[in-house]
Amino acid sequence: MLEGAAVLFIATAVVKILGGIFKIPLGNFIGELGMGYFQTAYDLYLPVYSVALAGMPVAVCRLVAESVAKERFRDTRRILSVARRSFFIVGVIACLILIAIAYPYLSLVLKQTNGLPGVLVIAPSIIFCCVVAAYRGYYQGLFNMNVTAVTEVIEAVGKLIIGLILAFAVGKAGAPPQYQAAAAIMGITIGTLFSAVYASIRYKRSGDGITAEQLRLSPPAKDSNATLKALMMIAVPMALGSLATQIAGMIDVMTVQSRLLTSVTENTEIFKVNYPEMWQALLADADAGGTDAGVIKLVPTYLYGCYKGFAFSVYNLIPSITSMLGVSAVPAMTTAWANRCKRDVRKNFEMVIRVSSLVALPSGFGICALAGGIMNLLYASKPIGASIAGPVLSIFGIAVIFCGISMPMTSLLQAIGKERVPVYNMIVGAILKIIVNYIFVAIPSVNVKGAAIGTVVCYAYILIADFYVLCKYTKIVPNLMTTIIKPLIASAMCGITAWAVSGIAGHFMSDKISTVLAILVACVVYVIAVLVLRVLSHDDIVSLPKGEKIAALLEKRRWI
Repeated sequence: MLEGAAVLFIATAVVKILGGIFKIPLGNFIGELGMGYFQTAYDLYLPVYSVALAGMPVAVCRLVAESVAKERFRDTRRILSVARRSFFIVGVIACLILIAIAYPYLSLVLKQTNGLPGVLVIAPSIIFCCVVAAYRGYYQGLFNMNVTAVTEVIEAVGKLIIGLILAFAVGKAGAPPQYQAAAAIMGITIGTLFSAVYASIRYKRSGDGITAEQLRLSPPAKDSNATLKALMMIAVPMALGSLATQIAGMIDVMTVQSRLLTSVTENTEIFKVNYPEMWQALLADADAGGTDAGVIKLVPTYLYGCYKGFAFSVYNLIPSITSMLGVSAVPAMTTAWANRCKRDVRKNFEMVIRVSSLVALPSGFGICALAGGIMNLLYASKPIGASIAGPVLSIFGIAVIFCGISMPMTSLLQAIGKERVPVYNMIVGAILKIIVNYIFVAIPSVNVKGAAIGTVVCYAYILIADFYVLCKYTKIVPNLMTTIIKPLIASAMCGITAWAVSGIAGHFMSDKISTVLAILVACVVYVIAVLVLRVLSHDDIVSLPKGEKIAALLEKRRWI
């Protein structure tokens, strides 16, 4: 499990670095309004995409892992064949639905259609993503995470190179921000196309490792209808739950911008005093017409661009990484659960919590401590947006902890056949977020920071609820000292170090240099604290590539 997770960690790190290379210059080039249009299009696309793909890779992964464990290799092949056909059909339907709802949603709900070009450009990517999902789930069930890793990197490279080139070209031609955003989104669609082509070619050329002898000795495969039914039994409940969650998410998007509009309309003078630089910048924008009334209409999009385009991009890095641990854990946990091996179930449960805590806790503390410096470092050419996004990111630092640990636990619940439970928990969490958003975003002094507070409340609930259900159904309570408390102590030392170094160094050097120095020193302190507290186990290290040599060295120094 950890070896597969290591592959996905590396791939996700590469993807996020490429994503940063994409979004940071993109944000600096197309500005806060352009990022607002980019996120508006993406936020409409994401619910349809999520519902279309909900449960697909997990369903394929679970069925493949179970069939391999029972040595039913003909079933294994049949699962992929059925998944490819059915997932493609789902992708086409989802693409058409997205195109159909785009204009009514934007014009009637958000009262602006500038996000429409981006939605139309990104819609076909759902088809390609569904095709890739079949291959990813298949190879994950075979304990091969390389295909998932490579396809993710291909998508990121396509988005980076093609998206930036097109955005810069369209911008240099004098096109308005909404078309610059659409050009950038085109890179996402082309990247997913390349990913689907690679996955198909890879399977045809390299196969799946199942031998002719294994197929010969395997029982006859179930018919296609039975296989499709088994896939749907897992995927459909998750899709329905995801639909409810995504509807709540769309309401969330609407409440943020609508409540911001209400707040700025009723408290215009407060916003002018609190954000004078933003106000002057928007007055100069052509869409504002040089009037306060014009600025009021643009403020929600501007602040939403700071919230979702700037701060959220950094926040989302850590949950994306820890979720890969959950992806890698599904086949291992499924096999242990199917074989009723309680020892392996406990081992996987504790390992997932410990490793996700080792990543999420220090990241959350560090982001809280250095939020302002991180925003200024990444968006130096957009100081107004960076200054607004800094406090938002600081709140997101708390959410990183809850979300980063809860994401892999969702995968564990799916692995033991409780795929509906995390969906129900997500729905409750989303409702809580909507309530918090509605109350806090309309407060002028809080405004867009209220959406970040809602995220904290949402994932705090999901973490507690998922953990409770996992303990209930597995009848296992993990060792909290090794999985949570020790990583928490080391992470607190990391966060305090980052805050102290940044504060002290800020008196002697620039904000950018002091931020980088604080990150480096905090990382060193964290590694030392983890080793001194002996947080890592021998199994954790040995499971990693070259783990035997590393474990021998650490054992010699009594650090594990």
